[in-house]
Amino acid sequence: MDGVVELAEELGVTILNIGFIADLGRASKNLLLKNVGPRSVNDDPFMEDMYQKMKELSVRSSSVRILLPFRVPSEGHVPGQHEKEFICDGDNTQILYVMANGNIMPCDKLPIETFSYGNVRQSSLINVWTSKQMTDFKLMSPKQLPKCKSCPHLKICGGACVARAYQNGGSLESSDWTSCTIAQKFSQDIAARR
Repeated sequence: MDGVVELAEELGVTILNIGFIADLGRASKNLLLKNVGPRSVNDDPFMEDMYQKMKELSVRSSSVRILLPFRVPSEGHVPGQHEKEFICDGDNTQILYVMANGNIMPCDKLPIETFSYGNVRQSSLINVWTSKQMTDFKLMSPKQLPKCKSCPHLKICGGACVARAYQNGGSLESSDWTSCTIAQKFSQDIAARR
C-alpha cells in the first residue's frame, strides 16, 4: 500500500480511493475470498495486517487525499463528529458505472442487471443520473437498513458497503462482514484509548 501511495504522489494523483476486495470478477473466479469469512476473519493474519495498514494510512502525511472504506479514528479525532448521511457518502455519491453494453449502474461493484437504471444508448446520462431510481439508491441513509439502524459501530463504518453486502447475501440488507469486523476492531481501539 505504501508503494501505491508513493506512485500516486509521483504521478500527481490527488485522490486515492482504497476499498476492500469484492467477491466478483477475477477475485471471484480465482476464489480469492474463499478461505476468509465471518468466522475466520478475526483470526486471519492477513486481516490483522490489513487493519494495521489502514490505521497507518489514516495518519500518513501525503499530498494525495487517501479515502478509506470507512472512518478511521485517529489521535485527537472524535469518531462520529460527522455521521455518514448516505450509503454512498462523500466522493462516492459522485460515482456511477457504465458497462460495455451502455447500462448505467450506481456503483462499479454492482454490475448486475438488477441495478441498471438506464442505458446511455437510450437515455441521456443526465436523465439517468437524476432519475428517481438513481437518487433513491445514492441518497439512501444507512439508518434505512435494518442491519445498521441500531448497530453501535455505525458511526465508524457508516453502514458498510451495500454492494459487498449484496454480493455476500443477495440483498442490500445482507451483512458486509468485512467492514463489520474491521469497524468492531476500530471501536475496540477507541474504547481502549478512553
